[in-house]
Amino acid sequence: MKNINNLTDDIYESLMDEDYNSLNSSIKELQAVLRETQKLTASDAGASYYFGNSVAIDGDTALVASYWNDHDGVDKTGAGYVFTRSGSTWTQQQKLTSTLTGSSRQLGKWAALEGDNIVMGSGKDKIVIYSRSGSTWTQDLITEGDDTAYNDRFSFSVDISGRS
Repeated sequence: MKNINNLTDDIYESLMDEDYNSLNSSIKELQAVLRETQKLTASDAGASYYFGNSVAIDGDTALVASYWNDHDGVDKTGAGYVFTRSGSTWTQQQKLTSTLTGSSRQLGKWAALEGDNIVMGSGKDKIVIYSRSGSTWTQDLITEGDDTAYNDRFSFSVDISGRS
């Protein structure tokens, strides 16, 4: 059986060549490889918290954002949930919140993860950066653009590569 990378390459090549018979075959092979192994849920799940609105995975660590999560009695502050995998089991490692103030901060509307670093964008034009030491994640920085104005869409897409 092919691995996922080979199958996604086959799917891409079939699309580029407009070879729909090969595409169908590659998709069926990929479906056989991909299967749900565990349903992840937040330790404090709420009905309308939008858990899973943004997800990032790097190796045995997954970040699942929930941008309408309520924290400390404040409405829609948002949060990120870090899960780690041991063998085939995923366990919640930590719930990430921030020192952003006020309601409707929507932390985690966009999220990225690489190694021991997490970046989450908020709906209020701020980016929050976390780092991991051992099994503990710590908020390192809240940043915004030098000339941002409310709702100018700064932080509406985030990514990370290494520490930059």
